[in-house]
Amino acid sequence: TRIYLGGDFISVGGVPVSGIAAMLAVPVVEVPELDEVSGPLSLSNLPNPFGDATTIRYAIPSAAHVRLDLFDLAGRRVETPQPYAWMPAGVHRVEFRPAGIPAGVYLCRLSVGREVVTRRMLVVR
Repeated sequence: TRIYLGGDFISVGGVPVSGIAAMLAVPVVEVPELDEVSGPLSLSNLPNPFGDATTIRYAIPSAAHVRLDLFDLAGRRVETPQPYAWMPAGVHRVEFRPAGIPAGVYLCRLSVGREVVTRRMLVVR
């Protein structure tokens, strides 16, 4: 429940200390995401790297046909987490569980109409 810090400092939060301090651990507060998108396409996944599962998050500024594909580094399609479908504008999440693919680096490709965004994903076992 405590975090111990060491370094070249003489105070923490206005309290004098000499190079080491103990602080109470603060729980992480989740900040809600906006579901409105006004910018370009976005694609991410958390956690990354991941083992059993990850959440792929993508945002599209307008309704469109969308597809998510996962490729190995040789360019072979190994999974399709989101088949070709009409999706409304906004933020979308896809829970992805990599069944049967080995550990390694993969490329997740978001295709929206004629636009494409690609991000690296790392599967660990």
